[in-house]
Amino acid sequence: MGFVVAARKSLVHPVLFSNHFGLSANALNSAKLLDPILNSDTKLFIDPLLLSKSQNTVIKKEGRKAVQASFENVIGLLDISATEGMSHGRGPTKR
Repeated sequence: MGFVVAARKSLVHPVLFSNHFGLSANALNSAKLLDPILNSDTKLFIDPLLLSKSQNTVIKKEGRKAVQASFENVIGLLDISATEGMSHGRGPTKR
């Protein structure tokens, strides 16, 4: 069963992930990986709680760790900005 991503009708030259990176679309499908259109909003949401249920073994093993590391990075940056006088989302604070 392959994944199909619909592009907007106005998109003239869709760029697939497989084409852009020189990969076989069949190889992605066999690995149970999505072949998204890169130059169009696919309205894709990956639920981090479902990564451990992926049929792809790499995503199943490493996906949660990668998402957790990304969130930890964002939280760390927010902590740094708070200690250096930045208001979250508002730029530098006046002293």
